[in-house]
This record gives sequence, structure tokens and C-alpha cells, in this order.
Amino acid sequence: MIPEAVMEVIRFCFEDCGLEAVTCDHFRSNPQSKRVIEKCGFEFVKASTFYAKQLDLTVDDMKYILFKEKWEAAK
Repeated sequence: MIPEAVMEVIRFCFEDCGLEAVTCDHFRSNPQSKRVIEKCGFEFVKASTFYAKQLDLTVDDMKYILFKEKWEAAK
């Protein structure tokens, strides 16, 4: 159910908003999000760190991108 919802958001970004690319990320400790992101066609870009000031917490962050051209070809 979640991948279908994400795919609708992606469709909205490309078709309704006219974007050429969509980015997203997940914390390395969240493999469920990784599976959804990859299932939806996003490509891994880089690992980085994310600092949550309110929690004084630093976590590993994985960044992804999906280009409109690749999304259209996969439809």
C-alpha cells in the first residue's frame, strides 16, 4: 500500500507540478523505507549524516533521486 501512495506522489510531482526530478532520503537504520524507495525506482546518490538539533542526535542518512525521464520509461 505504501509504494502505491508514493507512486501517486511521484506522478503528481512529474505530471501536475512539472518537476524534472524528485529526491528523497531515509535513515540508514530504516530498511523498510529503503525497500519502498528502491521499489519506486529511485537511484541511490550518496550517504551523509543528519543532525536533529532538538534531539541532539546525529544519524546516517541515505539520499536518492528519480528523474522524470526514467520514471516515464518505466511506466
